[in-house]
Amino acid sequence: MINEPTPEIQAQNLQEFEAAEIKPRYECNRNGVFYIGVETDKDGKAHEKPPIRLSDPINLIGNGIDGAGNHYRIIEWRDNISRKRLTAALPMAEIGTNWGRLQSLGLAVMANRRKRELLADYLQTDGSHTPYSITAQSGWIKRPRAYVLPNGQIIVSEAYKSRVRAIYNGDKSQAAAYNEAGTLADWQKEVAVYAAGNSRLSLAIGAALSAPLLYLLGMESGGFHLFGDSRDGKSTAARAALSVWGSPAELMASWTGTSHGFNNLANSRNDGFLVLDEIGQANPRHVSQTAYSVINGISKIQGAKDGGNREATRWRIMLLSTGEKNLDGFLQTAKAEWNAGQAARLPSIPSDAGKGLGIFDTLHGHQKGSHLAESINQAASRNYGHAGRAFVELMLIKPAALSEARQLIADFMAALPDMDGQARTVAIRFAAVAAALELAARHGITGIAAG
Repeated sequence: MINEPTPEIQAQNLQEFEAAEIKPRYECNRNGVFYIGVETDKDGKAHEKPPIRLSDPINLIGNGIDGAGNHYRIIEWRDNISRKRLTAALPMAEIGTNWGRLQSLGLAVMANRRKRELLADYLQTDGSHTPYSITAQSGWIKRPRAYVLPNGQIIVSEAYKSRVRAIYNGDKSQAAAYNEAGTLADWQKEVAVYAAGNSRLSLAIGAALSAPLLYLLGMESGGFHLFGDSRDGKSTAARAALSVWGSPAELMASWTGTSHGFNNLANSRNDGFLVLDEIGQANPRHVSQTAYSVINGISKIQGAKDGGNREATRWRIMLLSTGEKNLDGFLQTAKAEWNAGQAARLPSIPSDAGKGLGIFDTLHGHQKGSHLAESINQAASRNYGHAGRAFVELMLIKPAALSEARQLIADFMAALPDMDGQARTVAIRFAAVAAALELAARHGITGIAAG
């Protein structure tokens, strides 16, 4: 026998049924974001009003928060020109007050005040609220389970793809420079192959590859300053190194600039590689301040608009500098400060390999050093951006590679005389470069024979 609901339950069910009503809503489809209001006719029945278009299509896929505690809505849209699906972090504090950010992304926003008010409500409350991490820095995130390139690309292993949700919200002024061109195989055959037997070229490419290891190995920022004659091939080594990560022509930076600009540049290259070319074009005093700031890895303390201080930004980078003079000699011309600790973090290395071939020890069959340099420069301009990604993927996919790197460094240091202080600081950085080169060789990234 089926028990009939009591009158009280029947009344409650009826109330719940009657409570169901048509409510105003938003709809996002291929034609845009629409607000669909509700009106009541003379008989008391509710009807949906015709849709009101508020903007181009903007899908709300999540919420985010950055390291400073600022909140964001994560939006997704299709670019009108490239037709690619793109994502961005929209600051909650700007919704309703700064429509220029959406418009700068190529999204049309209706000008009517009421429409913008409705769009502001949509952006704040509608859509998915999946949590995202927002970072203004490139480099390792999520302990580290992913690596962010300065163009916003996130490299993550298959095991964590569904668990790592992050948006790069930092400087993208050089985003296009971090694209890929050519193939890894061609880069190996036309650029990396010449590092074999060439100490300075190996140093430069190894420095580029070792950049992501700094954080993983607990190392500080640092690098090398290659100095020598203006035509000995220093810039060729720098371009070959930059091709590990992206377009050499676009990634090459100059020593001239403001300290704030260099801090922003270093922050955007966190856990990455930076080349500063031709130090002789810069003011020695500015060089001293810049080198100290960039290598020290922390921004200056600055006040915040709402009182207190802004959160200091910190970074780790591998720096390769070039110039005609060593740093000590260059800075002494202006009596700029350059202490032994700084010199240990950015030691000066003669660019001439001592074989009468400029930076080269061997020409690999080319008649002149200039011919080999031209070949490398041309190849690096056609094939770039693959090796750095492959190296990061190696660290993500094979955690044992980090232990392998530590062992390689230990073996390198064991082969040297016992040392401490600044000499050891420099030696360990060379060891990290050597470990990165050997790892890349063993795992087929450079195409060079291991050992």
